[in-house]
Amino acid sequence: MTDKTLSTLGLAYKAGRVIYGADRISREIGRCAGLLLASDAGAAAAREARFLADKAGLPLVQLDYPRETVGRAIGKHLCAVLAVTDKGLYHSITVPKTRRNT
Repeated sequence: MTDKTLSTLGLAYKAGRVIYGADRISREIGRCAGLLLASDAGAAAAREARFLADKAGLPLVQLDYPRETVGRAIGKHLCAVLAVTDKGLYHSITVPKTRRNT
């Protein structure tokens, strides 16, 4: 992922298209287009994110960035798991990761 990924994530947050934290995501799972997980997310956070994604049939992508970097991108201190509510924005954040893996 690139700095463009972090910039897009920040813009999505400012536009109100990002939900952060497993509890908030769980309450608003119906609005989500997909979930993102920080590279250094703890086992419990990763398990919860996988559960939420599986339950709602949503994609889950692990970012190449640690919680601190992801948090900074959305103006928070730390962020292990977040969801993007706009399919287009989610796609623009995750496509570079998908292309690199193919």
